[in-house]
Amino acid sequence: MTAHRFDLAPATPEEVGVDPSAVERFVAAVERRRLPLHSLLVIHRGRVLVERYTEPWTGTTPSRMYSVSKSFTAVALGTLVGEGRVGLDDPIIDLLPEYRHDALHPWTAAVTVRDLLTMSTVHATSSYKDADDTDLARTFFTVEPTRPPGRLFSYDTSASVVLATLVERLTGRSVTEHLTRTLWSPLRAEAPLSSLKTPTGLPVDHGVPGSPPWREVPDNPDGVDHGGSGFLCAPRDLARFAQFVVDLGRVDGTQLVPADYLAEATSPQVDISLRAGHEPGVLDGYGFQIWHTLYGGFAFRGMGGQHVLMHRDEDLIVLTTADDQGVDTTDSQVFGLVWDHLLPAVGTSTAVEAARTGVSGDRIPEGSRTSPRATDQSFTFDDNPFQITSLGLEFGHDHGVLVLHDVDGTDRAIPFGLAQWRSFELPVHGMAARACGVWCRDNQLRISVRIEDRSLAWIEIGICFGDDGTVTVGMVKAAEAFLNEYQGVATSTAS
Repeated sequence: MTAHRFDLAPATPEEVGVDPSAVERFVAAVERRRLPLHSLLVIHRGRVLVERYTEPWTGTTPSRMYSVSKSFTAVALGTLVGEGRVGLDDPIIDLLPEYRHDALHPWTAAVTVRDLLTMSTVHATSSYKDADDTDLARTFFTVEPTRPPGRLFSYDTSASVVLATLVERLTGRSVTEHLTRTLWSPLRAEAPLSSLKTPTGLPVDHGVPGSPPWREVPDNPDGVDHGGSGFLCAPRDLARFAQFVVDLGRVDGTQLVPADYLAEATSPQVDISLRAGHEPGVLDGYGFQIWHTLYGGFAFRGMGGQHVLMHRDEDLIVLTTADDQGVDTTDSQVFGLVWDHLLPAVGTSTAVEAARTGVSGDRIPEGSRTSPRATDQSFTFDDNPFQITSLGLEFGHDHGVLVLHDVDGTDRAIPFGLAQWRSFELPVHGMAARACGVWCRDNQLRISVRIEDRSLAWIEIGICFGDDGTVTVGMVKAAEAFLNEYQGVATSTAS
């Protein structure tokens, strides 16, 4: 009898057409890293090639998923998109009207479901960390926003909590109850899916002394499943869930989540270059609460080493659960070993060839050389972290110039090549530098700057053009003790 894809039946590498030595090299390389893993699974074509656990952990022991919870929440929402109960471009405040209030900021009122899924929200960080309010979802609508929605990526766990709240409002069930009813049986899951709760309704000092008011709790009748960090799932069931996403939501001929939704969810929807410490050697985009990786892969990623790397074209899944909070490198190490040893052994796609030849290094950023927005223009700014009064852009056939007009009346010009590097001298600092600009989308220009002189540094600049005539500019620098003028977010005044 042919093994069902969700049975997690074991197989030898030879049975699924994989060179066993590649698997052996991968496992040996992982072991040499001495990572604090609780589990390690390798699955190809629905068959388990590697399955290892460290006592007392087993394949059915519930593990805290941390931010992998976000991916579960996104898939739960996908079931409702498939039923026509919610649209990606619906304003979230219309779906959760209980959070509407007189002081609601227009930027917050404009946030859509898509903005929440892609973490292109109005907040620079999780809103509940800036409020003494145990209703984590409510803080999203009360904390002052920092940019218009849909422009810049910023990792915002409050967005995931709002999505979990939406699922519960639309279904009348918690997210984990909804997933259990809709997916757990078809996926042949072996263990329960559960979640910690938000502290909604509890006093701000509900936890042990020193705990923040937003700390999740084991149970709370007024709370919702913490869709950003609170889920608990067994490793084998996490593998089944990953296989479901790889299979674009289809089980036994039945489409449980729209395939086009999961295709978008696992594709890069936003540029993440402005996220400080975004592991550029591992990640290159964000979908719907799911990361996009190098070599065409995508990943669930949770604090402590809860990681699942998936390559759909190669039908490959590599999963770890762990507690690496002391070292926090499980994904970068394991993912790299997958690309070194496993990916070249399981297929012949473009991604596989790139991994086989070791394409890496300081590449040209992904994007286009042209955009309808590539015209000479200028934008005025009020008070902002860059200490500028205005920003100008000029474009040639294969290059451009970003001009920052400082409050002291001087100008800083940053010339950049379009889809190519261009050398220049960094203004003020007088250091050798080069810059490359690409259009990530028609309305978003990314400029990458590399300083290569007596000091080494990076600057990433994102410029997103709004339909209202404004631009939102985000800058992040990776430098020792200078370049602070290239750090922050600001939106221009309306023309």
